[in-house]
Amino acid sequence: MTEIEVLKWIKVNLSAVIQEALKSSTIDYFFSEEWLAAIACRETTVLIIKYAERNMNFSDMCMNMKGDFTNNTYHGFSFWQIDIRSFRDFIESGDWRFPVKACKKAIEVLEGKAKYLGHFFSPGDDVEFKQAVTAAYNCGEGNVARSIKAGEDVDTHTAHGNYSKDVFRLMNIYKGLS
Repeated sequence: MTEIEVLKWIKVNLSAVIQEALKSSTIDYFFSEEWLAAIACRETTVLIIKYAERNMNFSDMCMNMKGDFTNNTYHGFSFWQIDIRSFRDFIESGDWRFPVKACKKAIEVLEGKAKYLGHFFSPGDDVEFKQAVTAAYNCGEGNVARSIKAGEDVDTHTAHGNYSKDVFRLMNIYKGLS
């Protein structure tokens, strides 16, 4: 599966899930289907490909969508790889196995990042703000705040140093899918 095929898979299988979850956002103008789809792509492409190649059905994928395995423990759960260290109660509840609940949790996580980082940005800095929130989804808002204060790129502490840039690239591809 190519990256485009993964994004198409997400569009077919997660678009309705994302749309339903977006109804719960307290910052409804801010988040979008393409943003959440791109995060899911960046977080779980390898797993989507692995399970699709095994012809695993969607329900079984949802039950097995775990990643970041170190020290005999999975650290990320669902298509949005909700972190067990930060959101243990959610993971232990088992709700990560239900895509709408997992997407709602991803939105809640993003909302928390947005609230924490909001004072660093002026009205009209929407793109920069969204990139910071996206980077914080990956490496934490404290790391992003430190980067901003130091005049560094918001992706300085993200995986491969390009998390928000890659998510925005994937968003643009997703927008163009038919």
